[in-house]
Amino acid sequence: MVRILVGCPTYDGKAYCLAAYIVSLRKLTSPHCSFLLVDNSATNEYAAAIAQYGIPVQKIPFIPDPRDRVTESRNVLRAAFLAGDYDYLFSLEQDIIPEPGIIGKMLAQKKDIIAAPYCVYHIIDGKQMLVPVAYDKHPSFPGGLWYLSREELKKPQLRPVMAFGLGCVLIHRPVLEKVRFRHAHGYDDMMFCKDAREAGFDLNLDTTLKVTHLLPGGVSIVV
Repeated sequence: MVRILVGCPTYDGKAYCLAAYIVSLRKLTSPHCSFLLVDNSATNEYAAAIAQYGIPVQKIPFIPDPRDRVTESRNVLRAAFLAGDYDYLFSLEQDIIPEPGIIGKMLAQKKDIIAAPYCVYHIIDGKQMLVPVAYDKHPSFPGGLWYLSREELKKPQLRPVMAFGLGCVLIHRPVLEKVRFRHAHGYDDMMFCKDAREAGFDLNLDTTLKVTHLLPGGVSIVV
């Protein structure tokens, strides 16, 4: 029996997608899933709203620096995972809506770290562009990273990458026993990827996995 903890850091800025997220949690087809959201909002109101759905939530004290807030939240989630009898952490951020059978598909690949692709809008060279939150080696700067190409996303494949966001990632217990979340120049997701690779774990992206990224204002992005 494989036991999975599903959760993420959250805050009241994600209230716009809370109902859709809860529906997606209840549609997950993998058995033996437990849930935990870690709320780092400035007040207790959002944690109370989550609790009304019957989803476990842990409220942590508000921290001014958003990078510190998210990192602390993730380490609270990690501590709960390690304290429980869980095999995998499914990091599913609140604005990511996965296909119901995604965990089973991820488990079937038998990888320590496997992610589903999703996209965001970033400003590049003064233009707003839709780019994947997944990265390969930079083509021009040694040691740098650059967005995975849209052409690569279109290929049905399981491929190694250098980094990705933690929006939809299945992480095996041995990884979290070795790697603690931290941040440096950016957010904790890039440092997690760096630290996991340096600890000897591969990062794998499965382009066949389908998720929807919900943005404020009713905008939905499907890869």
